[in-house]
Amino acid sequence: MTIEEQKKYLDGRLELERLCCSEQNKKEILEFEQAGRVSNIADYLKSSAWKEDEDRKSGSAGMP
Repeated sequence: MTIEEQKKYLDGRLELERLCCSEQNKKEILEFEQAGRVSNIADYLKSSAWKEDEDRKSGSAGMP
């Protein structure tokens, strides 16, 4: 499947939501664990992502 075919397939099937729009998101972020020895994504989500989303520094300025 080409990238364009994948985009068309996923269009309408995925939903974007700001992290800080619900407390449930915060709970899930804090419970998130990354498989493997390196946990860069989990560390970022737990330490910075929520605040950056609140401050709109994460590149999501176009989101409602």
